[in-house]
Amino acid sequence: MKDMTNEILKSVVAHADGMIAKHKTNVLVQMKNSVGVAEHGDHIETIQQEMEKIAHYEDIKDVVAKHFKEYGDIHLDKSLLNE
Repeated sequence: MKDMTNEILKSVVAHADGMIAKHKTNVLVQMKNSVGVAEHGDHIETIQQEMEKIAHYEDIKDVVAKHFKEYGDIHLDKSLLNE
């Protein structure tokens, strides 16, 4: 049976990148269109919750980088937060 460790870890990182992009978009929408988002009365709290979700997925990527770096070509894209 083929060792799928590297592929699994790459998938974990890719999923985290996608979720970071999703929650970053939610923050941007909330900041730019806060008047039109009726179900979110406390805009600051909503933005903080989205940022906490981003931090969660950044933590997952950090764990992969710190504890599983021996598995090779896992590329961590931290540039998503800098766009």
